[in-house]
Amino acid sequence: MTKPTAIFHLSFPVTSLADSLAFYEACFAARRGRDGDGWTDLILFGHQLTLHQRPDQVLPREQQGVRHFGAIIALADFRALRQRIAAQRPELQPRYLLRDVDLPSEQHKLLLEDPDGHLLEIKAYRSLATISAALAEVGHLPHH
Repeated sequence: MTKPTAIFHLSFPVTSLADSLAFYEACFAARRGRDGDGWTDLILFGHQLTLHQRPDQVLPREQQGVRHFGAIIALADFRALRQRIAAQRPELQPRYLLRDVDLPSEQHKLLLEDPDGHLLEIKAYRSLATISAALAEVGHLPHH
């Protein structure tokens, strides 16, 4: 199989483009891409996130249910990201979870909300092969 060449795209509404941009740039070092009247593209973990300033479409966190997005990143990058968020936005205090300590399936998880309550879940694994053999086959796993 060949390595995937697609760029994933996610689009959702925000209350304030300025607040959302400040959050994603500070916490994740997201880079701005294209923008237009009331929307902006960000490059986040190598993929495209489009924010649309549509306050009337933003649901309160409790109405969003299980909806969330995130990324699986290398463990070293995960640790650096935790430090970045703590330094850039100490008021956020994201939830950190650790499972299966010292096992190949060891999983680190960081949960935090953007200014509109969109939940982000960032994960890292001790052994990335525990995620999926299918991803390993196409060479799509990040390096640890």
